[in-house]
Amino acid sequence: MVNFSFPKPSDIGYSLIDLKNITFGYNNDKILFKEFSFGIGLKDRICIVGPNGVGKSTLLNLMTGDLECNEGEIYINRKLKIGKYSQHFVDKIPSDISPVEFLQKINTNLSEQQARKCLGSFGLEGHAHKILNENLSGGQKARVQFAMISIINPHLIMLDEPTNHLDVESINALIDAINNYEGTIVIISHDTRLIEETECVLYICGDKTCKKFDGDLEDYKDIIINHNYEEELEEKKEVSIFDLL
Repeated sequence: MVNFSFPKPSDIGYSLIDLKNITFGYNNDKILFKEFSFGIGLKDRICIVGPNGVGKSTLLNLMTGDLECNEGEIYINRKLKIGKYSQHFVDKIPSDISPVEFLQKINTNLSEQQARKCLGSFGLEGHAHKILNENLSGGQKARVQFAMISIINPHLIMLDEPTNHLDVESINALIDAINNYEGTIVIISHDTRLIEETECVLYICGDKTCKKFDGDLEDYKDIIINHNYEEELEEKKEVSIFDLL
């Protein structure tokens, strides 16, 4: 039985992350955010949407401190623990140790039995608990990531395209885990079911900013379809999603 769950976080105050008037670009020709402010507080539930290439994953990396802004300030609560699932992280799990050893490195007080129980609850088969991570499939590595998040006991969970490697049963379990989690959630996803059933507030990323959307997912999809926004982007026309809202 797959039974995803994330433990209740401790209370560290309301303000978790604040981005103040930041500007960021990988180079001068590709500025993704300009004079942009954004904040995350206790028990916020946010889903960031927008076309590929506008900086959704980059925004998460700025909020975790993995990237530094070119201008502005980023405040991260010093007590904050972040559990991050990345669609690209499956290749960054240490290859030369097993899933059990990986969890025990994160929490040195974790027994082998506890590590196995955690991995099993996220759907990793027992035979895969002690083999090297390099021999795991993408789906198995995804489950190790979720187990890692659970072991960290985070105040904030960031999920970047978390359903890509999951079957239907596991997606159902993930939705339940998100809805039952008492901390803060930030999701990047194209999975409409995940967005709708977790009842997150939509934020649209694009035009060098990220803004709260006054509507639900159906409203957002209607705007995209009715204005052929994706086609205009592919044709490299000068168009902003915010011009259509």
